[in-house]
Amino acid sequence: MRVFIGSILPEEIRDEIEKVQMEIRKYVVAKFVEKENLHICYSFLGEISNEKVELIKRKLEILSYENSFKVVSDSIKLIPSQDFIRVIALDVKSNDGEKIRKWIEENIGGDSKPLHITLCRVKKVNKKELFEYLKNKKINIQFEISEISLIESILTYSGPIYKKIFNVELKKI
Repeated sequence: MRVFIGSILPEEIRDEIEKVQMEIRKYVVAKFVEKENLHICYSFLGEISNEKVELIKRKLEILSYENSFKVVSDSIKLIPSQDFIRVIALDVKSNDGEKIRKWIEENIGGDSKPLHITLCRVKKVNKKELFEYLKNKKINIQFEISEISLIESILTYSGPIYKKIFNVELKKI
């Protein structure tokens, strides 16, 4: 099965992010992440066996001793760079979240990148207008992460379907 370790965002935050996605649509031709799929990814593991899923679940249980944590997003990130934009994302700032991401990277592995929320995968972009929009765009999204999940990503023609297969509740702060 194809899996990643992540946190699905709270409903009210997905509503806020969807508004940002709607604004960005004016400047790009892109595949936007569906509202119900908006998430923070700590590590993409790809195709793994059922045996490995069980091992990962046991390792993730250790995170139940960690506190829930706050995240802040106040800027849009162009990945990999302004010159070559493949992904538009919200930058996510959280020292505790980065600590957990690094723990996952070291103890479970996979493809792990600094925390962000992917908004879309870009096919074509009007850079001049996008840069002008970004220069004037103010973002202040804050929320708490209280669970980390092992999520199956089922690919379909109309986009991926995400299904939580294991969930770790973090301690409330």
